[in-house]
Amino acid sequence: MSMVTHEDDVFDYLVAQFIKEYLEFNPIVGTHLGLHEYDSLIPEVSKDRMMWAIQRLEWFYNKFREIDSSKLTGFRRIDYEPVVRSVEEALILLRDWPTWRMYPIGFDTVGGAIYPLLI
Repeated sequence: MSMVTHEDDVFDYLVAQFIKEYLEFNPIVGTHLGLHEYDSLIPEVSKDRMMWAIQRLEWFYNKFREIDSSKLTGFRRIDYEPVVRSVEEALILLRDWPTWRMYPIGFDTVGGAIYPLLI
């Protein structure tokens, strides 16, 4: 039985917080996952909300990168890179290739980037 490290605790907290904020940002995914508390909500797709999401993704990306992944144990060591890459991909899609500015349906692209992490 392996001991849980400080890095494990930080990773678990960040993943839980990231999922919580992601579902608040994109409640449609929550509904797709069968979480009925999101059924009556719709995503806010204003420019301010998108800028907020970019800032939060940057924050999460930096916090995940601060973790010494060599000190993660068990499944966390395996999950670390896919989680970081998924946050990075979402950040690229919102900040560097902002389909939400180009056409409104582009918002769905972000959900596709992170959805696999949630299932």
